Amino acid sequence: MTVSWFFFNDGMREELRSQRAQYRHLIQNIPEVVWRATEEGNAVFISERIAEVFGYTPDEVLHRGSRLWFGRMHPEDRDRVMHSYAELFRIGEKFDVQYRIQHRDGRWMWWHDRAQLAIDGAYGEKYADGLLSDITHVKELEVYLHQSQKMEAIGQLAGGIAHDFNNLLQVITGYAELFESCIEQGSRARQHMAKIKGAADRAKSLTEQLLGFSWKQLQQLTVLNLNEAVSQFEPILRRTLGAKVELVLRLSVAPAWIMGDHVQIQQILVNTALNARDAMPDGGDLVVETGHIAINEAYMGKHTKLASGDYVLLSITDTGTGMDAQALSHIFEPFFTTKAKGAGRGLGLATVYGIVKQTGGEILVNSEPGHGTCFRIYLPAAAHSREHVPSYPEVENVKSGAETILLAEDEPGVRDLACILLENLGYRVHSAPDAPAALDFAAHFDGSIHLLLTDMVMPGCSGTELAHKLGMRLPRIKVLYMSGYTEDNL
Repeated sequence: MTVSWFFFNDGMREELRSQRAQYRHLIQNIPEVVWRATEEGNAVFISERIAEVFGYTPDEVLHRGSRLWFGRMHPEDRDRVMHSYAELFRIGEKFDVQYRIQHRDGRWMWWHDRAQLAIDGAYGEKYADGLLSDITHVKELEVYLHQSQKMEAIGQLAGGIAHDFNNLLQVITGYAELFESCIEQGSRARQHMAKIKGAADRAKSLTEQLLGFSWKQLQQLTVLNLNEAVSQFEPILRRTLGAKVELVLRLSVAPAWIMGDHVQIQQILVNTALNARDAMPDGGDLVVETGHIAINEAYMGKHTKLASGDYVLLSITDTGTGMDAQALSHIFEPFFTTKAKGAGRGLGLATVYGIVKQTGGEILVNSEPGHGTCFRIYLPAAAHSREHVPSYPEVENVKSGAETILLAEDEPGVRDLACILLENLGYRVHSAPDAPAALDFAAHFDGSIHLLLTDMVMPGCSGTELAHKLGMRLPRIKVLYMSGYTEDNL
């Protein structure tokens, strides 16, 4: 038998050390965790990056083995992961799973774990060689996207219902006012009519809240200092909170300029304050803070999907009972409430959500049972100016006339009411349920049409399209648009 001897010289040893150092450097710089484990799930190698994503050192993971790995795994994921890992060794099926695991500090993380079967050439032992990635941020973005899509769908539904309901209320209040004008002052019938109008006004406030949630509420925008708006509203806030709750204002030294609606800012404050008060039945603190923040790509990726730019941060924090994850996932949905039946309508925070979104901002909430709730509202910063949007003088006396008006309105009740009101003012009114009918009337009408009064949103053909087509035929006609939608929805 011939025996071969292989000797390492100094140069070969140095080359081997260099290669090992390169491999070690490579593994340490890979963003993922590199690992090798036995069929029982005990790690025999794991890269140092595990300490960043797990909180445990490589030595701790190697020493505690599968008890640590599977022990910190979420109970709902454990059986699925263990089955997939067993199949890797049984039939060589690729191990590719996502699961939740608890960091050493107690927070839950999402991991994407992949591995393939490896067989040691010298001894024939089987191992799993894998890469582990921290995908917590990706999962958070998925939840954020899903929640945003759900809220958008609910908003569209709520806005559509509110718009149609507003049309009905307009008919109710319009005819109530017409009937009231025919009733003798002080009579019992007039008192009954006042009750009808009052109920309609309360119903209108509900539809305004739904329109606020769906981002379709009409706004009176102006450049305002959020610090001043909060300070001016402080007395009302204190009365709203009651004697048991201490209100603490921490407003930024620099003015917090935003483009907003003063009334809607008050809605944000009062609705969040009411939510906080109900969460602190035995008293507590409500802290309202303002500040300035610049959103960049790094901040966006970690916290929110806002566009880059300067923002004013309105933070509202209470020391109340807090909410669990289930409640948080529904907190901004209309008619959702954690209060006892009859204690709340569930529209307050939905309205806040809609107002913030309509201004181009973002609202985030952090809460845990027993640790209170914090709302962080990001509002786009405005230039340091007191410029206001155009305002229009109020008309005290409605003028009458004798001209001919062509009215295009697809809602029958609103159309009939508008005809009565205009005819009572002396105008000659011809109505049409849609654009084709209006165009057909104009084509066969022998007289002059002085004004087109048209709804902006109608099936098949919009009010602007109708005005354009009619203007080609009647170039001297004047046009007046009306709509229950905001400018952004036209």
